Amino acid sequence: DKAKQKMIKIQKKQQEIKQKQHAKALEAFMAKKKKDLEQAAQKEDEESRIQLQESRRQRLLEAQRKKEQQQRKQQADDQRRRQKIQAKIKRRARKRRQRSLLEEQQQRQQQEAMLLLDATADANISKKKNNQTSPSAILV
Repeated sequence: DKAKQKMIKIQKKQQEIKQKQHAKALEAFMAKKKKDLEQAAQKEDEESRIQLQESRRQRLLEAQRKKEQQQRKQQADDQRRRQKIQAKIKRRARKRRQRSLLEEQQQRQQQEAMLLLDATADANISKKKNNQTSPSAILV
């Protein structure tokens, strides 16, 4: 009887020891799992942070590229506008010169016509005087 009780006591002790060992093993396993999960979460966070940085970098590059493209477009527009204005100024100057040359030519023609009229009038007056004088003046 005593031996049976001793045996039961020993078995209970062994069972308690096994339970304690099992509890320790389970606790160690849970601690390792927790550590693994934390490491995985940290790794995920790091990857997420890296992706976020890359995304920001890409957005900045895209914004910079668009800005540069807009500046080039603006410069091209400004250049075209300046060229149009210069062409308009040249056209106006050319028209002004042509008008001026035409006016000068018309004035010269008018002056020549006036001189021709004056010369013709002088010649007519001279003829009349010669005709009124003597017939001998005509012969000379």
